[in-house]
Amino acid sequence: MNWKGVCIHHSLTEDSDTRSWEAIRKYHIHTNGWDEIGYHFGIEDVEGRIHVRIGRPTNMQGAHAPSLNQSHIGICVVGNYDGIPPCPEYIRRLVLLIHDLSIFYKFPINYESIRFHNEVAHKTCPGKLFPAKSEIIKMVNKLN
Repeated sequence: MNWKGVCIHHSLTEDSDTRSWEAIRKYHIHTNGWDEIGYHFGIEDVEGRIHVRIGRPTNMQGAHAPSLNQSHIGICVVGNYDGIPPCPEYIRRLVLLIHDLSIFYKFPINYESIRFHNEVAHKTCPGKLFPAKSEIIKMVNKLN
């Protein structure tokens, strides 16, 4: 795949001590009938520890945003960020992941490469209280 950037989502679920990422995977496979979870990566808290999860292989197009599935890697930050903001550690992990993906897949960090799901769907995703896209871009560019 010729990845041009990432598309950021939230799961719109409450994070918990359970494996939320696995629940999303099971829903996508068993309910939606997909071959794999729709996102390529996920970020979740399990028992107080933040993990970056591997989802759909990056040699497969995503199933996260129809107009971006073939061009942008799907990243889901587990939680509902319409009511509360994501914790700073989630954002730090997201920024590091985007940075690493941009180096590996050789895409620039700008407003076209970093997309929010709400830009292409009538949703609040990645959440009303998620940091602004300009802030995410600024944080990733500081790592370069």
